[in-house]
Amino acid sequence: MSVQIGLKEEMKDPDVYNDYYDQLSSIKDAFFLNVLKSVSFQLEKRVERLSEHNEDDRWVDGISDGSLRVIYIPELNKVAIPMALLATPYFHPHYPL
Repeated sequence: MSVQIGLKEEMKDPDVYNDYYDQLSSIKDAFFLNVLKSVSFQLEKRVERLSEHNEDDRWVDGISDGSLRVIYIPELNKVAIPMALLATPYFHPHYPL
């Protein structure tokens, strides 16, 4: 079993995010339209990941839903821990066990 804490190393490169969000555009002073475009964009990206059958990226959906939870990916035998869970108020070296 492997444990992944936070992002994968290749996800720490800013160019990865620039490439990922390259197709997403926004319109100044159109908040709700931008929200709709963003939701639609994220849905398209999830469908793309499903059609690619890349099991290594399955953890992205588990940690990108906004919830702070540890997830287990059985296909990879991997536990993914969001980095936010290792910061206060959830974790601190001086907190009692």
